[in-house]
Amino acid sequence: MKTTETEKKEQIKQFLASPLSFGEGLGVRFFETLGYKSDKTPDYTKNDFKELFREKNIPEEKACFGEWKEANILFQYTKDEVLESHSLFENKKYNPNEYESYIFIGIQLKGDIYSKTKLSQITRAVNKLFMAPVMILFRYGSVLTLAIIDRRPNKLDVSKDVLEKVTLIKDIQVENPHRGHIEILYDLSLDCIKAKYSLSNFVDFHNAWQKVLDTKES
Repeated sequence: MKTTETEKKEQIKQFLASPLSFGEGLGVRFFETLGYKSDKTPDYTKNDFKELFREKNIPEEKACFGEWKEANILFQYTKDEVLESHSLFENKKYNPNEYESYIFIGIQLKGDIYSKTKLSQITRAVNKLFMAPVMILFRYGSVLTLAIIDRRPNKLDVSKDVLEKVTLIKDIQVENPHRGHIEILYDLSLDCIKAKYSLSNFVDFHNAWQKVLDTKES
């Protein structure tokens, strides 16, 4: 039986009250509640990010790495999952260089309050580590924040992307979420995206996410 809009919003609200940490599956289950899941789940922790910053020659300070308490790559979501094709079961290998995908990352920060500027700075630095766009779920204090950055191919160097605007859905209260935040998360859910937008390829999916985020940014 298909979940109704009211039921889905109630599921989202109930999940936000979960006391889980990222290590206990909060990040993965958060996105599953919105309808996004994948078998491409690499074992990637905070120490792996530290090494990747070193390999990419990106100073840790750019990502405020000292503020990180915990970090994981939750999963990679590709065009196969979007289209629900049989090829979903043919290639389950994580590939950080596959452009037609999102990489979902969870980062738990040590402090209780973070500015839009600092969260945007972290988002920009983390996206420099990967060729695929990265969606970050931050947790700090008693709130969650979703962050994504728009990116386009570099016309002068096709091996690089130009990172543009960072969009945040900021400070979603977990204990008593604002009604507006529940509405935003519902609009980002896979069922809602599919109902409102025509998805024939991954670019369509990316554009649909951007349209929702651009109109709902807070």
